[in-house]
Amino acid sequence: MGLIYTTVRLWFDGRHGQAQYAGFQCELHMPPKIPEKVAELDYCPELNEFEVRPHSYDRKRDMEPAERDAAKRWLERFAVVMKRRMHQ
Repeated sequence: MGLIYTTVRLWFDGRHGQAQYAGFQCELHMPPKIPEKVAELDYCPELNEFEVRPHSYDRKRDMEPAERDAAKRWLERFAVVMKRRMHQ
């Protein structure tokens, strides 16, 4: 499913990705640190999709609860930054 069907998503495919939260969205050209940089990830609670590939040589796996929490916090911080930019 594409991003038009979701309102909360953080994904990165190794080259680019997108953050989407609280009505804001932004293309990503570097992997997010959740808390460490990852090769690939797809965090999408609405689709029950929680996958991560920590390093390019790893297989994709389900995100651990701490990684899910970190992705959510990353998106919350992203929304705060976007709101500040709007009011400058």
